[in-house]
Amino acid sequence: MLQKLGYQLTRRDSEFYLDLSAPIDVIWNRLKDTRRQKIRKATRLCVDIRREESDNALALLYQFVGQSLERRNVAWRTGPDMVQRAKDYLLARQRSVLAVGYHDGQPINAALFGVFGGRAYYVNSGSSLEGYKYSGPVQLLWIMVEHFKAEGVATLNLGGAPKDGQAGANGQGLFSFKEDFGGEVVQQAAGFKVLSGLGKHLITASQLWNLWSARFRHPVRTMRNAIRRFRGNGVCDGPCK
Repeated sequence: MLQKLGYQLTRRDSEFYLDLSAPIDVIWNRLKDTRRQKIRKATRLCVDIRREESDNALALLYQFVGQSLERRNVAWRTGPDMVQRAKDYLLARQRSVLAVGYHDGQPINAALFGVFGGRAYYVNSGSSLEGYKYSGPVQLLWIMVEHFKAEGVATLNLGGAPKDGQAGANGQGLFSFKEDFGGEVVQQAAGFKVLSGLGKHLITASQLWNLWSARFRHPVRTMRNAIRRFRGNGVCDGPCK
């Protein structure tokens, strides 16, 4: 069906669903022993998980996401507009929950969860090296499991991850991290949308325009001047009007 709609499927990812309707002790016992040990460690080290909504907290989230991706040699670019969009479309409309982990009063990791229709979704997360040292990511996820259960959320979707090293060691590590929380594993198709010929041309034109705009401060004026010079109407010594 997806192929008929123009999608090209390249692999199958696994998504992890935690059933929060079970008693909290049952959910806890489904965790792998090593994850429970890390949560106990973080508790002993007084890792504090706080729900936040400030611009600064959102900026911390994307800072930690960037650090995590850079350690995996994945390019990452962010800016104030991304923070503002997340605030306007997610936090301000109560469609998400932002949590930040602290140790000795210093932020060490953060994660963003979407909430809709009685279900929660693990959207984005990142951590500093100190966060991993103090088991911040595991502690944060467990605290949010407790939070969502208390709020009556039925399911927490931890998101997808490739299996069997399809994305290298980094992908396998992500798969193991999510699998260790004991959720139901559901196979999902992954791929990309194949555009029509016209769609591809429009995307190419948009990319070329963005490159042109980034190179020249006034792209319209620069293009007009280039056309004038090409027609032999003289070369402008300064900005042409």
